[in-house]
Amino acid sequence: MFDIMKSRFLFPNRYKRIGWALFIPGLILSIANFFFELKLGFLDASRLDRIKFYQYTDANLTNEVAWITVIIGAILLAFSKEKVEDEQISKVRLESLQWSVYLN
Repeated sequence: MFDIMKSRFLFPNRYKRIGWALFIPGLILSIANFFFELKLGFLDASRLDRIKFYQYTDANLTNEVAWITVIIGAILLAFSKEKVEDEQISKVRLESLQWSVYLN
């Protein structure tokens, strides 16, 4: 019954640590960027603004980098194996996958 969620589609358990190492700093950086308007200087970039007749405007990529690290960290956390994978965990994974497809 649970052949669909075979563990070969999941990351190894050690990827959870990498996921936490990406998720938490990315979340802190995105909160600091949102509430305190923190911008990292090395992420400054110029971009071509089409609205202002193709003039270059300054942009900072701090928000984009923060959210990309949050998303990658969350994916690694969600799709990593547990230390002990049993049938109950497989059932919960399968049901959550079905609900995410339904809601999406």
